[in-house]
Amino acid sequence: MNRTIEYLITEKEDGLRIEQFLRRKGYSGQNLAEIKRMPKSILVNGVHYYMRQTLTAGDILKVIICETKCSEKIRWRFHWILSTKMKTSS
Repeated sequence: MNRTIEYLITEKEDGLRIEQFLRRKGYSGQNLAEIKRMPKSILVNGVHYYMRQTLTAGDILKVIICETKCSEKIRWRFHWILSTKMKTSS
């Protein structure tokens, strides 16, 4: 199952690298490592980006998470990130 989370980059987040931005959103190092291994899992304005590339205000960052067989701890962490995102976007 694939999950997609979209973020609109604000002026405050302008200039951050993708990995810095995602860390501030609550992604763990283990989450980021899993995402890095998934092909085309990070898109900025529809274009594939790497974790070290820089974001600009107004960008739309899309994180595509392919759920695979993984530990419950990782699955729980992604669930927390998704539920937090849903609460803040209301």
